[in-house]
Order: sequence, then structure tokens, then C-alpha cells
Amino acid sequence: MMGTFRPVRASIRRKFSSTYCFVGGFVTEETPFPFRVALGQDEKGGRLSGLPLKLEPSRDIPETPAQPLPAVGDEPLEAGHEEFGAFRIEGVLAAGGMSVVYRAAHQATGEVVALKLLRPSVASNQLLVDAMFREAQTLHRLSHPGIVNVLGYGVHAGKPFVVLELVDGVALSQLMRMLDLSREQLRHLVKHVCAAVAYLHKEGFLHCDLKPSHIYVSREGAVKLIDFGLVCDCNGATSEALRFGTGPYVAPELIAGTHYPTPASDIYALAVTFYRLFTTQLPDPTQLKKASELNPDLPAAVDAVFARALAVVPEERFSSVDEFAEELLKALG
Repeated sequence: MMGTFRPVRASIRRKFSSTYCFVGGFVTEETPFPFRVALGQDEKGGRLSGLPLKLEPSRDIPETPAQPLPAVGDEPLEAGHEEFGAFRIEGVLAAGGMSVVYRAAHQATGEVVALKLLRPSVASNQLLVDAMFREAQTLHRLSHPGIVNVLGYGVHAGKPFVVLELVDGVALSQLMRMLDLSREQLRHLVKHVCAAVAYLHKEGFLHCDLKPSHIYVSREGAVKLIDFGLVCDCNGATSEALRFGTGPYVAPELIAGTHYPTPASDIYALAVTFYRLFTTQLPDPTQLKKASELNPDLPAAVDAVFARALAVVPEERFSSVDEFAEELLKALG
């Protein structure tokens, strides 16, 4: 048996009679991926102009890479370990300081998922285990095509785990190195990333760790936010969130310890992400270089948008992600 398991979607339980009730919700005929109907359609089914990402799945974006299992180190599963409960482990998708995400297939149905396991050194800390399960519970409350689906969570053989939708694509950080993105493609990414973050804020949550490696683009052009390990409540952010984040994407007021996270700090992280996406460089908010000078293909109008979104004083930034997106898309033309 799989140990303790908490399925999070009753609809999945009804539609798929799996032993552990968490497969489904992927790219299937019964539950189509929101953007899979046709490359270039948005989540409402309306046509965008042309094909925003113009990606050939077999050429521009490879299959989601599954790397060999690590042989040594603080790994949740030992090298050569091919099973985890009902799953067959196919490889490592991503590895961070706290967790490892495996590509795994449900042995009864063949459905492929992303299986997140805490590293042993972390799994012994109940506060961090609770934080991972809190992330799963938060994702369960959210329903948006731009936010990764959580399919279940629990404990097996003493190892806490979360089962997530597998986004078959690459992180934005990889995409930036793979393709010379057109202005139309930049608009597509800005629109859908901001729509997901705006939805998150309207639901009362902050992401608190927005960066290119936490934004995935599928082979069909869908944009998905992943990794909500630092998500916090807009109305009750904890000091724990102040101590985490990723270097240049953390807003100045959080680094200084003078503020709790707010929508303005997420906007700052988004602005750093887009500035890097547009120019390949990270911004210095104290001596901000004009994005249009670093990338001559950009219109000069984007410079004022970035200057405001990257303001050192949070109150001087845009009042909402929607406003930021509207002004940046307008500036891009």
C-alpha cells in the first residue's frame, strides 16, 4: 500500500477508478489541457493573432527531460530505486535544496506525473513537511489554467510526497536560452504569466518566489506557474517568507526586512523576470539601465513601465498585476 494518501479532487476520483485516486487531469481526451486545443488559443478559446509561440514540439521544445537518478547525496530515493508505491520512477525532472521532483508513471494506468519528495535532511523537520502539504492544500483551492494542478499528497514509507500535473515543456529560464523570442511571443508570455499571478492575488495569496525557473511553457504554448513552496496569505504573511526567495528577484523592502510580502513584492519579482526575459540581463533597481538600450528591438515605452515596476519604494510600483500587465502590453505595442 501507498501509506497515507489524501486525494484532493473528487472529480478525479469519480472519473478514474485508480487505487489511489490521483491520476488524470493531464493531456487526455477526457480532460483536455486548457491550451492544447490549438496552439494560439487562449483559455477562453478565442484566437490570438497567429501562433504566439510558433514552437515545433519535436524541434524547439524537447520532451520534458528526465535525467538519471543521482547516485549519491541527500536524495529521497536511492539510485536504482525504480518504484515508489504505485509509481514507476522514470528519472529526475528537477532538484532543489529542499526537494527533488521525479518523472513518474502510475503503474496501473500509465499516467505520467511529477512526483515531489522532500530530501531526507528536510523531511525530518515537521514544519517543512507541513509547509509542503500546505502548498498542496493551497493549490487544491486554486483553479486556473496558468497554475499547475495538484493531484494528491501524503506519506509513503515515511517519505512525504506531493503528486502534481506534469507540464511537458521547459522552464522560462531554459526557453530564454533556446529561442530568440519575438515581440509577439513576449506579449503572449507577459499576458498569461500576469493573468495567473493576478488570479492568485485575487484569491488572497502571494507567490513569494516568482522567477523564470518557476514558470513553465508547455510544448503547446501553455504558460504555467509552478512551485508554490513559499506561497503566503495576502492578509497574514508570516516572517518566514521574509527569509526566503531568490536573490535578485526579492524586492528591496524584503531584503531590508522592513516589510512583509505584499502584491507589490510579487510585482517586483515579475518585473525582474520580464526585464531579464526582454534583455537577458538582471536589473539593478538603484541604477536601472533602459531595457530598450540593452535590446534595441524593444520600444522605448517599456522603459517607463520597468522603472515604475522596479521602484525601490513599494508604494511607487503599480497598484496591481493587472495594471502592470496592461501597461507593459501597451508599451510593447
